[in-house]
Amino acid sequence: MSRTSPRMAIAYRYEDGTLVSYRADDPALSRPPQRETYANPLIVTKQEGGGASFELRYAETPSVEDLLSAKGWTGSVALIIGDEVKATGEANYEVIGEGKLAIGDCTYAVTQVSEDIAMGKLTSHILKEYAPDLGLVIRTTKIDPETGKPVGQVAFDQIAARKPKAKQEGQ
Repeated sequence: MSRTSPRMAIAYRYEDGTLVSYRADDPALSRPPQRETYANPLIVTKQEGGGASFELRYAETPSVEDLLSAKGWTGSVALIIGDEVKATGEANYEVIGEGKLAIGDCTYAVTQVSEDIAMGKLTSHILKEYAPDLGLVIRTTKIDPETGKPVGQVAFDQIAARKPKAKQEGQ
């Protein structure tokens, strides 16, 4: 998935059965490339970039199908930096609606999911738009928890799939 302004690209792939994304922002923004690992397409469990990383360790995580069919999920979560627990709290995912999202020439059916993570003073409120046909979140909107208004968004202009590399003899 990519966008032109500001330039950004995210590539997704499965590594040993785990969904992983690689994000590269416009070099003019001076942000290092970022790698994220997921329990399922809605739940990020690890973020790495610029020599730093953190992990969100959940007591348990549902499959994306179970989360969507139950219309949500709540569970305990810990923020881990290095090998140290920095904060603990609760993550709440709630299905809030269905819709459609146009990217390029295509329109995708999406399920809108609210992600709220509260770990003491550390809080996060994000609206995720998950496209079941793609098996990916295709837009995220950060919401100010006090005002309920959007404060930032990761949206795309284009989605393209790469063909898998052909296996060479001996692989």
